[in-house]
Amino acid sequence: MIEPKTKKLLLLRHAEARNDSTNGTDKGRALSTNGFEQAEKLGRYLELIDLVPDFILTSDALRTRQTMGSLIKGMSKEYEIRKKESAMIYHADALQLLDKIYDFPGKSNVALLINHNPAIHDLSRYLAGDNRILGTEKDHAFIQDGYPPCTLSVFDCFIDNWLEFDPKLMRLYMVKNPDHFNATDHIEKTDLEFL
Repeated sequence: MIEPKTKKLLLLRHAEARNDSTNGTDKGRALSTNGFEQAEKLGRYLELIDLVPDFILTSDALRTRQTMGSLIKGMSKEYEIRKKESAMIYHADALQLLDKIYDFPGKSNVALLINHNPAIHDLSRYLAGDNRILGTEKDHAFIQDGYPPCTLSVFDCFIDNWLEFDPKLMRLYMVKNPDHFNATDHIEKTDLEFL
C-alpha cells in the first residue's frame, strides 16, 4: 500500500504580549520582552526538530507579526519562507480559520498559522478531537485545558494539496508550550522519534 504524502499544520498562539498598546487599539499591542524571547526560542526549536515552516499566515495584529519576525530571527540561517498577513483572520472564529487552510499554497509542506485566542485554541481542540493515534494523552489534555501564549499544536495531514484538507485525514502530532523550548539544547527524544 502506498502511504499518502504528509504535510504538517502548525497552529500557534502569538507569544506573550504587553497589556498596553502602541496606538490605543488591541491590534497595536506589542510583544513583551518575554514574548520576543519565547518566539525566538520557538524558532530555534522548530529548526532543531526539522519543522521550519515554508509558509506562514498571520493576522495583521502587531503581536502576531512580531511573533512571526522573532520566530524567524531565532533560526540559525535564512530559509525560504512565504509570509502572508491577513486582516480578515484577526476577528475570525475557529471555523473561519479552518476555511483559510484551504487557501494555503499547494506546494507548502509545513504551514504555520499564527493567530489569537479563543479561535486558535478552539481550532486546535476541534482538530485534535478524540484522535489519540500519535499525540499523547498529555498533549490532548493540554489542548483541552488551555492555550497560553506561544503554545504550538502540530498536526500530520495526510494530503497532497491543502485543497484536500480534511480533519478526518489528520492526526495530532504534538503540543508544545514555552516550557518545552526554553532550553533548546535539551530536545526531548519524543520530539524526534516520529520525524
